[in-house]
Amino acid sequence: MASKLIPRSSPVVIYTEAQAKGMLLKADRNRDGVLNFQELTEGFKSVGSKAPSVRALEALYLADENRDGRIDQKELDMVAKLVGSLGYPIK
Repeated sequence: MASKLIPRSSPVVIYTEAQAKGMLLKADRNRDGVLNFQELTEGFKSVGSKAPSVRALEALYLADENRDGRIDQKELDMVAKLVGSLGYPIK
């Protein structure tokens, strides 16, 4: 009896916090070291979010400690943890 070949999927590799931070920082268009809503949205798009603007709002809500509407270097660590916890696969 012939056996069916079952395709193997490659293991899923997710972003580490350091990799996530690097991907988010690439979205810093004006290179001022802080991420506004639009830049966060682009950052979440780059890691594969299907709802990047929702994730950007979530990041601002959770990590924007001084409530200035932007994510600075100190706050970026928390956003990187969020990206890591969401398990976006590296493509």
